[in-house]
Amino acid sequence: MSASIPTPLPFPLPTNLPPLETLYFPSPNPNPAQPYILFVPGNPGLIQYYVAYLSTLSALTKLPILAVSLSGFCPGQICARSTPPGYWGLRDQIRHRVEIIRWLAGEKGWDRVLLMGHSVGAYVFMEVIRELKGKGEKVEVVGGVGLFPTIVDIGKSPNGRLMTSILSYVPPLPSIAARAARALTFLPAPVLDIILKAVTFQPPPAASVTGTFLTTPGMVFQTLELAREEMEIITEDAWGEEIWKCNDTSLAFYFGRNDHWVAEETREKLLEARGTGVKMIVCEDGLPHGFCISHGEIMAEKAASWVKEMVSNEIQEIS
Repeated sequence: MSASIPTPLPFPLPTNLPPLETLYFPSPNPNPAQPYILFVPGNPGLIQYYVAYLSTLSALTKLPILAVSLSGFCPGQICARSTPPGYWGLRDQIRHRVEIIRWLAGEKGWDRVLLMGHSVGAYVFMEVIRELKGKGEKVEVVGGVGLFPTIVDIGKSPNGRLMTSILSYVPPLPSIAARAARALTFLPAPVLDIILKAVTFQPPPAASVTGTFLTTPGMVFQTLELAREEMEIITEDAWGEEIWKCNDTSLAFYFGRNDHWVAEETREKLLEARGTGVKMIVCEDGLPHGFCISHGEIMAEKAASWVKEMVSNEIQEIS
């Protein structure tokens, strides 16, 4: 089985974009008519957390997959260019995805895309759909798949309330945490690995990514500032019928139960308001919001079925 799991390749993007880490899984049977999947991670936006998920999804769907880190989350040892100081906001994240899609259509001829996002990544792709639909672009958005999506009222969730309170009481927390991250860089890597495994209970691959994150001050700052903006911006349902009821773009959302980033009431209201004509599934298998840590393969099996449903004609041609 392991031999059939694809290995990701690098995928250089235009240099006018900020430094971004990419994972590219080409299709084993390229077909000009097939769409590609553009994956948007959650926050923190390191795509290395999703390798197991994306590899399995690639093996199951046979579609080309391009995963791109959120802006501000490209590890220094991977990116050829250093990330400039500062902060990339939620609007920046959306704008950068739109620019990538336009570039792929113009330079590669990739004009059919299926968007997929985890957590805030689902909000990002919904806004990307709005941008592409509103400007009459030639890119066809085949569908969108949101995994544990934080698309409405994230601040009303248990973790959202806590995050809002902490950032309200300690406004400079992102800068303070970034300085603490700088201090962690003085710990020997083996010592940090032992501490992280003991504290987080994460498997070695995820613990390694977490170690990179916690010892990169810019990423820590980016995470908390982006979280602050999420609490302020992601409130009521921001999209009209032109997005929710668009016949050209299929949507599917997978919600968790007792998700600490999505209030139960928020989920139920969204299901009631938008559940007709849009696939909305509530997890009955106990998968956590952070599925990418230990449950990537299981989540990929579920997502692959929705992808195949959305692009059934293309899947039949390449299978």
